[in-house]
Amino acid sequence: MARPAAAEGSAHAAAVEPDLRSAVLRLLADREDALRRGDRTAFLATLDPDADADGRLARTQARWFDNLARLPAADISYSVGDQGLLASAAEEGTTQVVVDFTMRLAGFDAHPATRPMVWTVTRDGDRVLLAGERSARADQVREPWDVSSIDVRRSPGLLGVFGAGVSADALMAAASRARDHVRAQLGRWDGRAVVYAVSGADGTGPDHAGAQVRVVPRRPGSGRVAGQRLALDPDLLDGPLARDLTLRHEMAHLALGTLDDHSPVWLIEGAAELVARADVPLATRLALAGSALPGPGEEPVVGLPRGAEFYGSDAGTNYELATLVCDYLARDRGLPALWDLMRAYRQAGADADTDRLLLAETGHDSEGLASAALAWFNEHPNAG
Repeated sequence: MARPAAAEGSAHAAAVEPDLRSAVLRLLADREDALRRGDRTAFLATLDPDADADGRLARTQARWFDNLARLPAADISYSVGDQGLLASAAEEGTTQVVVDFTMRLAGFDAHPATRPMVWTVTRDGDRVLLAGERSARADQVREPWDVSSIDVRRSPGLLGVFGAGVSADALMAAASRARDHVRAQLGRWDGRAVVYAVSGADGTGPDHAGAQVRVVPRRPGSGRVAGQRLALDPDLLDGPLARDLTLRHEMAHLALGTLDDHSPVWLIEGAAELVARADVPLATRLALAGSALPGPGEEPVVGLPRGAEFYGSDAGTNYELATLVCDYLARDRGLPALWDLMRAYRQAGADADTDRLLLAETGHDSEGLASAALAWFNEHPNAG
């Protein structure tokens, strides 16, 4: 049996057989070279057929190779992971290897993203072969190309990744329209976006509401961003109008990027929804607010919801109130008034007194601003 070793670089690291070390590094180099050259045969030749009696490993590896070949994959590399070269013996005749796979979507990701994996390898003379792989972290978000076959579509500045059974043409067209709409409202955005549209059943779709902006870290847990994705669950996008507004809303989040990093949640969500509704007449926007806000005799709104409570049981009301407040703030100076407020929050930082800053910028604290927006709503002839 191959002799296991602790993490390389650890104070307790055991000695690693030089020939085993060299063989593992050759395996990494062979797989990297095959991916870079697009050589499917060479890539699959790195698998151990004796450890793959049902052919599952070969099928999943072939599918993954084919998926990557469809993507604008760049900066591909394999390297020894932070946890070390040879981690532990998995079973008789095998060894576990901690490996980092790095890749960037060219033209879309600002930096390469690294995904740590644990490989199970077997010895075959002076070679080692891959017998299995899994994610090194339980919290690691899977990409669609890791779990199922994908259909990839491209248009200038837009990359669509679609799962089986998804109407790729319709969703790609909707995503393009949403992107163009948002760019017209925020000229500062270059309009580059990666859109996933997969069934929620495979675990790569959004966590809620049919759509979600997902941050891809440069490395899991690092806090540094490689890129962003707009993840859609087409099963939860109910009808063309809801789909288009949802896409616009999430595209607005993509476009704003880090501008709203320290903004309160009502400003983040209200501004994105107002961008989505920018071509909707004011009377209709107010009617949408009126359909969700408390009516006569119901408990009135007091202040603006904060933090996680925004997304609680009253999320529908909170979204409409936030959008109404942003509409009120933008009524004279337009959307730039919201971006100025976001910049003030970003400059103040995470420890800022949000109500004091809001008072300085708008003349209202959060309770006063909600009251002023509701008064404006009630005075409008199309309200309610």
